[in-house]
Amino acid sequence: PGADFGGLPAAPVCDPAAMVACFSCVPPPASQRERKIYNVLVPDVFPAGPPSVDAPVPHATMKKISKLQEYCMFNPGKIGKVSRRLTRRIRQALAEGTPGHVRVGVSAYVYLLDHSSSEDRSYSLNYFNQELIHPPEELISSLVNHTDPFIRTQGFELLAAYIRAQSEVENQLSAVKPLVQRAARFVAGIAGGGGGAAASGAAGGGALEAGMR
Repeated sequence: PGADFGGLPAAPVCDPAAMVACFSCVPPPASQRERKIYNVLVPDVFPAGPPSVDAPVPHATMKKISKLQEYCMFNPGKIGKVSRRLTRRIRQALAEGTPGHVRVGVSAYVYLLDHSSSEDRSYSLNYFNQELIHPPEELISSLVNHTDPFIRTQGFELLAAYIRAQSEVENQLSAVKPLVQRAARFVAGIAGGGGGAAASGAAGGGALEAGMR
């Protein structure tokens, strides 16, 4: 018990163990909390201003995409979060009407998928199935069925990359068969249209042909 000072109530003696337990409940400052690195890497892939769709994806952007892939390689448990964040950003670009940002997002997905089939891979295409082919997201279907021919071409490229990433053991070819048929009808329908539409269809057809090899 604490000392008695002139009839005043005695001050309680603090239990050191209780003090430690109390302070352990206090959350650490933000600077000491674990950072969700994917929340930094995914947005960083997208430039502030959408790049031109008539030029290659900027080299600086591709370096950031490569950095994102390295993060996925060493943190496969975070790939689902990366994929969800990437899909949300592409859908935001679709809503905002910025095809340059859609293209960047698709390029990131293509890069991740292509590296999922490399010899030193630590993840597979199955990490991306939920966002790419399954409801409610079905990103590939959303792009392939878009009204804008350029966006549809991006869908073809993503579909082609998804097909390239298939293996005899891990594959979802039956799930994407309707998308391949849809793409084939699109290419056939505009092949004789001429102009930009025909060029877009040819690009989409070429992407699918390369993916099916």
